[in-house]
Amino acid sequence: MRSELNQLPEREKRDKVSDSAIAFFEKLDISKIFAEETTRREFLKVIDFDTFMALLVRINGFIRNIPIKKREIDGEFVYIELDDAGEEIYNPPQEEDKLVLLEEAFEASKKLENISDAALLVSTVLNAVHPFHDGNGRTSRLVYFLLKNGCQGTQTDKDELKRILSEKSGPIGSPNPGNIEKFLVGEIRKEKNITLPLENAGFTIDQLRNRGSLPENHRYRLLTMHEFYHDQRGLIVLADFLQTKGIVEPSVNHPQVLIPSIAKYFREIESNLPEEELEKLRSDYRELKKEYIRKVIDVFVSPENHIIPSTNIRVRDYYLQMVEEGQVVINHNQLIFQDGTKN
Repeated sequence: MRSELNQLPEREKRDKVSDSAIAFFEKLDISKIFAEETTRREFLKVIDFDTFMALLVRINGFIRNIPIKKREIDGEFVYIELDDAGEEIYNPPQEEDKLVLLEEAFEASKKLENISDAALLVSTVLNAVHPFHDGNGRTSRLVYFLLKNGCQGTQTDKDELKRILSEKSGPIGSPNPGNIEKFLVGEIRKEKNITLPLENAGFTIDQLRNRGSLPENHRYRLLTMHEFYHDQRGLIVLADFLQTKGIVEPSVNHPQVLIPSIAKYFREIESNLPEEELEKLRSDYRELKKEYIRKVIDVFVSPENHIIPSTNIRVRDYYLQMVEEGQVVINHNQLIFQDGTKN
């Protein structure tokens, strides 16, 4: 049955899996837990992190049609391509750090008074950490829906569950951390006094693999450094290295500083760097990815500390409305929604 299902086109497979999932939820009678806000709060309060993760593993495995005994946290080496060319990526935290960060988010969510914030925090960090090889988006959307909106077992709820589990990520109801990435990256840049342009390297990882004219050891180094060249957090680490070493001086008035991009410039010197320098960069990159996730958590824990530049709008407020409305415009310190109303 599973092998037959896996042979189906992706959309048809998702539809069948979502039907099975809804039937499974009905059997469990999840409305007893998620129907009322008080029971949802109690669920979040009493469940421990290990049980919560076991639940997520089970849900994700169900979504992906994986046999029970083979369901696991399997997101090692996964990264997200942010454009069709594969030149810009989001690289989640290192495998060893994922559960630590998820637990921090989970525990922080328990302390929030607003159930919407708790739901959005835990589901957003789940998506940002990407613990699974696939289905992270659907899993995070389901968690957000159940914790925030609840489920009373009505046909409307079933239709929404089917949409969440069968469709690809859409703008509404999706806890997509990419919606606030530019603000948090901007905060890190400011804290580290990074004024250099964070442009990617202009080539994809497949192009790197096929560059046979390069010496093998150099090509291997480029492959291991690939994530630095295409991820905003990696580019910050490279920029910080160039500025700290005095190789390129930061300039507020002339941020382009005569180089086309950090990545292209770094490539010219990378092959001559000692391995310990590269290892230090990898360590800094790992730490910065953790720092980034902790900033995502802090958006909800201390929202007053994260304000969109040149406005008085909190990043948390902007993000919440993006998830709820799908599109928000900032105009004169106000959020303007799709229907034209203002906040």
